[in-house]
Amino acid sequence: MRSYQFVHSLILLSFIIAGCGTLQLQHPIGVHEDDWIEFGGNAGHTNQSFVVLTPPLELAWEYDASAGFGSGSPVAADSFVFVGTLSGEIHVVNVETGHRAGVLTVESAVTGAPLIDGIALIAGSASGERTLVSYDYREGVVRWVRELGGIESSPLRFGDRLFVTTLDGILYCLDKASGTEIWRFETKHSIHSSPATDGKTIVFGCDDGNLYAVDLETGKASWKFKTGRSIYATPSVFRGHVFFGSLDNTFYSLNLKDGNLAWKYLAGGKIYDTPAFSEELVIFGATDGTLYALRMHDGSVAWRFSATSIINSSPVVSGSYVYFGSLDKKLYALDTFTGALKWEYDVKGRVKTSPIIWRKHLIVAAEDRSIFAFKQASVK
Repeated sequence: MRSYQFVHSLILLSFIIAGCGTLQLQHPIGVHEDDWIEFGGNAGHTNQSFVVLTPPLELAWEYDASAGFGSGSPVAADSFVFVGTLSGEIHVVNVETGHRAGVLTVESAVTGAPLIDGIALIAGSASGERTLVSYDYREGVVRWVRELGGIESSPLRFGDRLFVTTLDGILYCLDKASGTEIWRFETKHSIHSSPATDGKTIVFGCDDGNLYAVDLETGKASWKFKTGRSIYATPSVFRGHVFFGSLDNTFYSLNLKDGNLAWKYLAGGKIYDTPAFSEELVIFGATDGTLYALRMHDGSVAWRFSATSIINSSPVVSGSYVYFGSLDKKLYALDTFTGALKWEYDVKGRVKTSPIIWRKHLIVAAEDRSIFAFKQASVK
């Protein structure tokens, strides 16, 4: 049975930070366990939707955000979609109508995905002083602000803790309610990769080429694995393994317990995105314009699909279909079993932000300023 957390009040968010912004939503928010409240859809970042969306799709609405987007994704809960922009705003859009519910102003560019956690919206900024902020929906106040340095990744929640990586090379573990630091793990290089977890171990990539594994409770290093180049991609944790790509053109599967290599696959280009999972397949894109589907147990190729430009955002799986965007300004839907093309759509803008599927909608942001929502095409 689904658990529901309702906030039965008029929702007011006041932003007591540089470039103040306010928002009123005339709606009591309910956060459902199948909402897409963080990057990758869950703490393991598996990019799997609860909803089965069958192509072909049709455009439901288009929204003008007046700015470009980073490498994160939208997030969504109740009736609202939240999308961060490079101009330092988080736009809130009604998923049914495509109409603006409000715009939240934050410190600077929002590169990663924001995080919805019960009554709080948590967002990181790429530069400035107060780069991580938590907003209380119920009380209409800023809960807490932290000065962590630049953040170009997406925050992760687990239990009563919040995890965030920074350009200063630090993984922070914070108390969600107060923002108080519980522990920190320091590297010597910038971190663009977001953290992921199975509930015991936190993993993240680093610009030094290492994939780090840290104990969730203590913040002590468990192991690290060296690749040939920087790791910008956010890893995924699934079935006791961690899956990730590197700028060395290689996709890796490691044993989560000890960091031992299970297998690796040399792709035709750099890998910036987080994979998605379908049955026994792990699916990811690369800068050679190819979407790869590998068998999880040994890394062998199940199929490949060629777009006409770079793929540097994550795919999302819905039932037996995988949806993804490319810098060729198109969205695609493929059959996950065969890789056969089932649908495509020209959004007239490069897709660098990961799409999500939520409430019977495919939602994607495309350059240089548009947010699109698609729904299943009507039967004629």
